[in-house]
Amino acid sequence: MSENFLEGKVALVTGAGSGFGREMAINFAKKGADLVLNDIHIESIKETRDIILNSHKVEIMLAEADISDEEQVNLISKKVFQQFDNVFVLVNNAGIRGGSSSLKTKMKDYDMVMNVNV
Repeated sequence: MSENFLEGKVALVTGAGSGFGREMAINFAKKGADLVLNDIHIESIKETRDIILNSHKVEIMLAEADISDEEQVNLISKKVFQQFDNVFVLVNNAGIRGGSSSLKTKMKDYDMVMNVNV
């Protein structure tokens, strides 16, 4: 398999602003993939973008959105497909944890965790 086997393909990574999401985005860029970087914090995905562009010549779209919000997801989806023909890789990495034990969690907090993580 060639070193740039993802060249010409697009990888969309949620939670790309830090941690595993950032590392996956960097590795996809190493393999030649263009990227859609999603996070709820624009500054963190700008930082990820800058790290990647220091070493790799790939196209990067920033997609600030809360993936638990259907309207924001639909808007990002439209923008992605205006810029790219398709998405070859989708990494649903974004995740949050609840603030308390499951027995003490309020339903709205439970719903938020499930909407982001699932």
